[in-house]
Amino acid sequence: MGTATENESRQSARIIDFERDIRPILRRHCYSCHSEDIQEGGLRLDRRDLAFAGGDRGQVIIPRNIQGSRLVQLVKGNDPCGRRMPPQNEGRPLSATEIKLLETWVDQGATWPKNATTLEERGEAIQHWAFQPVRRPFLPKVNNPNWCENPIDHFVLAGLETRQLTPAVMASRRKLVRRIYLDTVGIPPTPASVKNFENDAAPDAWERLVDTLLSAPQMGERWGRHWLDLVRYADTNGYEGDGEKPFAWRYRDYVIDAINKDKPYNDFVREQVAGDEVTGANVESVLATGFLRVGPWDAERGASVQPSEQIAERYNQLDDMVSTTSVVFLGITMGCARCHDHKFDPFSARDYYSLVSVFQPLTRPHKFRAELATPAAPPQWLKVKNAETFPQGYFFRELTPDPPDTHLLIRGNPNQPGPLVKPAVPAALVDQQPAFLMPDNFTSRRRLSLAEWIVDETNPLTARVIVNRVWQSHFGHGLVRTPSDFGRRSARPSHPRLLDWLAHWFMHEANWSLKSLHRLVMTSNTYQMGTTWNATYAERDVDNLRLWHFPYHRLEMEVIRDSMLAVSGQLNLEMHGPSMFPKVPADATRSGYNPGNVWKPFDERNASRRTIYAYLKRTFIPPMFDVLDFCDTARSVERRAVSTVAPQALTLLNGEFVNRQAYHFAQRLIREAGPTPEKQITYAYQLALGRPPEQEELEATKDYLRIETQNFLDGDQDTLRHESGAHHNRPPEPRTADTGRRWSLTQMCRVLFNLNEFVYTD
Repeated sequence: MGTATENESRQSARIIDFERDIRPILRRHCYSCHSEDIQEGGLRLDRRDLAFAGGDRGQVIIPRNIQGSRLVQLVKGNDPCGRRMPPQNEGRPLSATEIKLLETWVDQGATWPKNATTLEERGEAIQHWAFQPVRRPFLPKVNNPNWCENPIDHFVLAGLETRQLTPAVMASRRKLVRRIYLDTVGIPPTPASVKNFENDAAPDAWERLVDTLLSAPQMGERWGRHWLDLVRYADTNGYEGDGEKPFAWRYRDYVIDAINKDKPYNDFVREQVAGDEVTGANVESVLATGFLRVGPWDAERGASVQPSEQIAERYNQLDDMVSTTSVVFLGITMGCARCHDHKFDPFSARDYYSLVSVFQPLTRPHKFRAELATPAAPPQWLKVKNAETFPQGYFFRELTPDPPDTHLLIRGNPNQPGPLVKPAVPAALVDQQPAFLMPDNFTSRRRLSLAEWIVDETNPLTARVIVNRVWQSHFGHGLVRTPSDFGRRSARPSHPRLLDWLAHWFMHEANWSLKSLHRLVMTSNTYQMGTTWNATYAERDVDNLRLWHFPYHRLEMEVIRDSMLAVSGQLNLEMHGPSMFPKVPADATRSGYNPGNVWKPFDERNASRRTIYAYLKRTFIPPMFDVLDFCDTARSVERRAVSTVAPQALTLLNGEFVNRQAYHFAQRLIREAGPTPEKQITYAYQLALGRPPEQEELEATKDYLRIETQNFLDGDQDTLRHESGAHHNRPPEPRTADTGRRWSLTQMCRVLFNLNEFVYTD
């Protein structure tokens, strides 16, 4: 008791500092209802003059009068009307310490410096690393400059040397060629490709291989899938009806082509946000605006006969556009400010609704619950040309250059409109608001104004966010490990100077070229390091944040599936066009969402296309996709989960797709390697793993084939068709030595597909 009394006495004697002691209390408990955008009871507590003026019931802060200060009595629950603030269902009560600080502050005169309010949020933003201007740092000095192949290596090596770490030895040529094929085009190298690179003694062999793969058309398919994760792409709407999005696949094809053509990233952003408004708008740029529409849509509410449901769903659509745009391009969570000021970042509800006003003019073409496609042409073209001459596309339209008014919604409720807001960008990110363009004869041009600000070189976020995403896709983790949240609760960069150097270089030297960025990363020695483990280093840097070895990471589901198709010889490289339908178990198509009405009959050649072309029904993801950690199509996914669970092993060992590809793989070995087991085994290892088997592996596999052949000859006749993995409608073959050898070869191929070495880069 004596100690508690002494502490309380010391606290009472301490001079209370408003910014240090009181502002955080008001921000945590009061600003959601009493700040710039919402003033319940007419009370505003984020500005000195308005806080002392009070609300509808008079003053709430009276210096040196604790009993008369209603703010203190309300937070203590001593209000004569029995109220407590914050209300019980809207926030946690103040702690005893917080109440005591408020009482002491009032008792000491409620000192509130006049300059404390106006720059508070801006000051917080300036202090946060991600909101500071991008400046190019000098290359750090290192003790071993000979190790550095390009500037990336200087930053990484400097970080290692300061911690007495050294980089792992370089990966072997065989491992490097497999790594870069899987990373860049998403399928394993052929044995000839491995051999050619291993035998290429030219000093620029690696650089030439990098350039070759960056120019391959499969590069857009591999890296396009990373982007589709971010933009929540799917072929259907989700929710109960889960209706089809007509021609949504044209947006998917736009992404693939943009990556293959190395469309500058600033143009890539402009076209997706405002492709119908950009200078030189065309069919391609209009299709790019599918970015804004490919998210989920609740057709039940959107086409409801109840106006309230239609309005609520309309604001859900606007929220999807604002949230996805801010997360994908800027790495900030603006969606958290829909109902109140952001809890952690200096973004207000007014900032959020200012962005809503940018997208407010867009309309969704639909007829009742059915989505509609529209001619993929900029509006000025449609005035002079027949709409039927253009391909159909999936995107929103602005039907008039006169945008509707946008109001801040109190607590995010469409039935409680607040003050009128104008289009603007988050105030904390700019010294001065950019000038929004005036409408032309066709659209408001608000989205183009926003897009121009997003890609302006003074924007502190855009370049940092995209170079971090590219880094993550190469190394498994970004330099910032919260790639879609660069706000105040984000992870700090592991290499902050490297992040800024890359962002500055990307804008000013690479001219926003993503392929140039990929090339810089992949030609660094940091990328070419081996995965050699060091237990001592792991104790100092358990998460490999400093990159003392190349990280292990499992391949994504698409790469595993596409690799099986490539190795089996079944991969269909046809690009673009409507989505294909992978084979799924019949039981799965009888689920409660009734995908059987949508899923087309199995066509093996068409279903053997790259996985990026698979039909994505939001309420029915094929079981193999789901088990192997496919992304959530209902939201922007910054990084996929990587789980290790029993169903994955069961799917890869017993799944119909794997058994089918193992069958085709075995047939390929028979055709191309001949009947000799040693040649078949060697060729199988080269195709699947990019290397010949070790002698011990060769002998063990030969024994395996012999044992499995005998087991087949001694086994149950009824299992033959199932175990063959293909042609289930054919009658079983007789159990002869020849069919036994073919059956055992299929099982060997299935084993190779299940090796860790197959599903990891190296």
